[in-house]
Amino acid sequence: MKIKKINKKDIDSHEYLDKFKKVEKFSLLSNKKQNRKDKKISRSSSPSDKSQEETDSFIKTIGPEDIVNPYFYAKVVEVHKQYAFVSSQDLDGRINFNDIYIVTTAKKNLISQKSDRNFICVGDNVLCRLETTNLKASGYDLPQATVVHLNPRTNSFTRQDPFLSSRIHTLASNIDNIIVVSSFLAPTIRWRLIDRYLVMAEYNGMPCTIVLNKKDLLNESKKEDPSFYTDSMEKVEYYRSIGYRVLLLEATASSRKLSHDDDFRQLKDILKDKISLLSGHSGVGKSSLVNLFHPELLQAVEPNNDIFYKGRHTTTFTSFIKIDQGYLIDTPGIRSFNIPTIDSITLSACFPDIHPYSLKCSYRECGHDSEPGCMVKKMVQEGIIPQWRYQSFLSILNPSSREGRAGLKE
Repeated sequence: MKIKKINKKDIDSHEYLDKFKKVEKFSLLSNKKQNRKDKKISRSSSPSDKSQEETDSFIKTIGPEDIVNPYFYAKVVEVHKQYAFVSSQDLDGRINFNDIYIVTTAKKNLISQKSDRNFICVGDNVLCRLETTNLKASGYDLPQATVVHLNPRTNSFTRQDPFLSSRIHTLASNIDNIIVVSSFLAPTIRWRLIDRYLVMAEYNGMPCTIVLNKKDLLNESKKEDPSFYTDSMEKVEYYRSIGYRVLLLEATASSRKLSHDDDFRQLKDILKDKISLLSGHSGVGKSSLVNLFHPELLQAVEPNNDIFYKGRHTTTFTSFIKIDQGYLIDTPGIRSFNIPTIDSITLSACFPDIHPYSLKCSYRECGHDSEPGCMVKKMVQEGIIPQWRYQSFLSILNPSSREGRAGLKE
């Protein structure tokens, strides 16, 4: 198969950059192999002779001609460190959740190991080859397969790998909605973490909804800590004023109470017939939220209140879940959401309240920090842009600065 390189000029996102690196690296490997053949340096034949998929790129548009025994098309539904789970599906996207396989990715295809933390992610559409040999140390009595091709992703939601800043950690792919889940208290809401999610949603052109759980605790704080209640509600209204949908829920409320909750009904409408990613800080109640939508498998919820209130997460891996009239991708609790380096122009465009004023600055590439003639700073001084949103912007733009470090620790 002839590999068509991606034009570097067309690269405008991390997704395309990752594809380019994969294809480019594979091309270099293929050229080296061809040079060895030209020099007539032969290798001894072995049972693992090169097959067609070994000469193709790992990323490939999968069509009907590829779905022949022992190959099958599948959706990645869970990813672990050394293996993953997939469910078979047809080319129209109809998934058979009763048909589950445990899979690994052929090492010859792991050509992005220096740029990607994971090679496949939940939500990926893949071509698998059924295997008759056992996968080592899986411990599962399931049919086993190898992932040989990855279908190009329509989109992907990524963050900077917290363990190695030079790598990208892809949380999920091929998604329709981002649902950022937080809690007002236990653990206390982290507004800057929410802003980081919103930036990546804007960057990838995905609709994003903010779900704030445990509103019962917020209501209780009205008497005990009225300043916290007032500040929280002011921020909620501000997000709504700049175009974000913010829903306040109590995931542990009775079904009767939820049936009369307008915000809960709105969330049901958002999730209907969509693939939605749920992500947020540890312990905010994502699993309790998932269980409200009658998933095929109930999600574990931490029974120890002391641990739960400290924000410990109970979901330990990302899962693709079938719910009533839709799908959810439930992620483990994330304590930090570091964003890859973004220039000031791009970042400004990801803040709908800052972007209109950034276009009026004296300098096109204004960093909105110390430059003269900055309209953004002027709007902050006049109270049009809240100070907390401005500081959140700076913490993302300058992660090594004092504000940036504060933003990561908040």
